[in-house]
Amino acid sequence: MAGRQKRTALLRPLPMAEPSPIRFVLIYGDAELLKERAVAQHVAAVLPEEDRELALERFDAATDPLPEMAAKLQELPFFGGRRLIVIRNIDALSAAQQKELLPALSAAAPGVFVLFVTRPSETRAKGPPVSAALRKFLEAEGEVREFRTPYERELGQWAVEQARQRRKTLLRPAPAALVARAGRDMARLELEVEKLCLYVGERGEITVEDVEAVVPATQEATVFDLVDAIGRRQLSKALALVPALVPPANPQGAILGLIGMLARQFRLLWQAKFVTEQGHSLRRLKALPAELAAVLPQEHNLVDSVRGRQFLIDRYAAQARNFEERDFVYAFEKLAELDGALKGQTEGRLEPRLALELLLSDLCVGPAPRPE
Repeated sequence: MAGRQKRTALLRPLPMAEPSPIRFVLIYGDAELLKERAVAQHVAAVLPEEDRELALERFDAATDPLPEMAAKLQELPFFGGRRLIVIRNIDALSAAQQKELLPALSAAAPGVFVLFVTRPSETRAKGPPVSAALRKFLEAEGEVREFRTPYERELGQWAVEQARQRRKTLLRPAPAALVARAGRDMARLELEVEKLCLYVGERGEITVEDVEAVVPATQEATVFDLVDAIGRRQLSKALALVPALVPPANPQGAILGLIGMLARQFRLLWQAKFVTEQGHSLRRLKALPAELAAVLPQEHNLVDSVRGRQFLIDRYAAQARNFEERDFVYAFEKLAELDGALKGQTEGRLEPRLALELLLSDLCVGPAPRPE
């Protein structure tokens, strides 16, 4: 029996050794929440917690001297162990400066690990925003990892997974409603999932009614509602949104910010109107002819603004149908008038909230009919 037990033990698979972490890693992308989690995971993989006080060094490439960072790569770790150097904002360096760092990377002391992290970005890059030389080195000697914000159609599933990890189920259409109200900020989405889980308590399912009760709409979503109300000429609905958009503490500042957001939305809607009138679908903006894409403005560009956000594409398509070109011209004239008045560029005292309500009245009524 003893011999059989010994043989059985020998037949058991030996525990797998932990894979050695990669020495040189670049983390980039527009998903800051996922990037920061990846940084934390890499730090944990390279260094035990008790070693981090002495063996973990952090630099900011935007402010720290390049020679100091290069010199640190040559220093041997304490007691022959590991050292991890985290260099953030690596894309703040010029291509020439990044090239200067390559000899030090190639000759990095044994046991030195380097983690590069790019600056926060609101847009999805076509590739890592570093020099070709640094990218080539990292792809050959290390690893390049992209962390992107999921597309709108994927965010709902991501929220479902966050709820599942908390032993809750997001019932349809709650995921889509959650994304529509919270937006694409993954940190906020996760926070709202946490709030929803606390709100339902022992109940295992989260409904769309729970989302509507707990999750406030982002200002962007509320501005969409406002533009939609204006486009439908629904003045009462537009006026009902004012309290959510203009807090009593600083009405003038809030309205100035709102004017900027409305101007941006009308620019995007005007582009959507133009594209559709040229016979193209907003669902196929990637296929726009180059000469047509070149006409669109670089700032508040429609293609960049809706990339991967299907719910925006559908909203712009619907709202653009509610406007004619003269409506856009009139809207920009009225927005510019109110902006100048709030900044004291016109005579007379202006009560901000009343001025906004008058603006909404103008926008909902639209320009006066042209004489026959």
